[in-house]
Amino acid sequence: MTLQYLQKNPIDLFGSFTRQALPSILLCCWNKSRAAFFKIPMSIESTKGAEKWCFFDVDGVLVYECGVAYAGYWLQLEALRTGTVPDDYARFLEIPNDVKHQVDSLRPHVKGLHFSKKLEKIHARLSEAGESVADYVSLDSATLVKAVMEVQRAYIQHHFPPEDYRVPGSEELLRALSKKFSICTLTANDYEQTSWILQYVGLTAYFSELLCYRADAPDLQTKEDLLKDFQTRHPSVDFTQCVVLGDGAPDIRAGVSMGCFTVGICREPDDRVKLAQANLLVATGEYSTVSTHLMTRISPADSSELVFVPHTCGQPCEPDADCIAEFSCQQKVAPPEVSVSIIWDVAYNEIETPLEDVRGSTRDGSDGSVAIYRIRIPLASMPRSTVTNVGMIVLRNGPTIVHRQLFRVAYVAENAVALQML
Repeated sequence: MTLQYLQKNPIDLFGSFTRQALPSILLCCWNKSRAAFFKIPMSIESTKGAEKWCFFDVDGVLVYECGVAYAGYWLQLEALRTGTVPDDYARFLEIPNDVKHQVDSLRPHVKGLHFSKKLEKIHARLSEAGESVADYVSLDSATLVKAVMEVQRAYIQHHFPPEDYRVPGSEELLRALSKKFSICTLTANDYEQTSWILQYVGLTAYFSELLCYRADAPDLQTKEDLLKDFQTRHPSVDFTQCVVLGDGAPDIRAGVSMGCFTVGICREPDDRVKLAQANLLVATGEYSTVSTHLMTRISPADSSELVFVPHTCGQPCEPDADCIAEFSCQQKVAPPEVSVSIIWDVAYNEIETPLEDVRGSTRDGSDGSVAIYRIRIPLASMPRSTVTNVGMIVLRNGPTIVHRQLFRVAYVAENAVALQML
């Protein structure tokens, strides 16, 4: 879609604006108040249902980390040790093993934090280790941030052409999700760095906003802060209809805290433990089934006006007992009976196990009579997967799927589990 076409056929991309305002919008802008905010032209299709957002971490999800972070951390370490910001980046293009070991020990304590908070914590840990370090306050933060960005870009361009830097399947995932969601970053990178990375690998066009840390917004210290700030600018957003995808615990914590559906991207086997709080776990680059799962989570009904509301019994039960899940539907449109099947492990297969058909019973609700469907979930039949306990309940009215519901079997005590609707 070209600028000339849009000028002749103006559409409402970001709210009401005049035809004369369109060129400035297409040249892209960003809101300098607080979090970075970057608007990019969206397709007509991607503006539908814009209250639904997918928030993507960038490093480790869309592009490989590939040692890039080592270069940035090493430069910060040298700045703290010498009191000056290095301007010769050649030495940082090959990372010695001792630097890698030190950075690996630091990263779990500072990953996902705002730049200023990260530098403060690195300074504290070096001091605790007995190293002689300069006062980090004396370092010009703008100069240091710029140097970190530049050394990381130099490292990327030295080692990786765009096609090797981009995670396989990432563009296909963005293309699929952008048909139903607006796409936004959720990254600890600086705004300019995020913009550069997306442009370098050719993914910029999929994003309607970039949500990042900024040196002049130190009050936004965590990714949860970024999402809360996003909410102030998008008061109509429903976070229960949004998704956060990330490879770090801060991503998942932020998404969970705001009520989002969360997808953990696992590079190493240990990541499955680190990201266990996520609703769905997938390996880096193995994204082919993610969009299907997200569409069924956010848009559950297939060609039907029926709306099923999930309820759980609320009482823990034994791991091999039967759990009860309830669904309600407005009585005037509710089918008398639904057929039920279950997928025990949606992360690794789509095999449905049929359960008993369930007839609806009538109950008076605040909005009139509703039909209640009580479904018995036989946990003794559940495969004891070491990977995930995320499954899906599928309801059908005849041959038509009318509802899909993700759930998780969570241990709440040594010998008790609870069924959690996701």
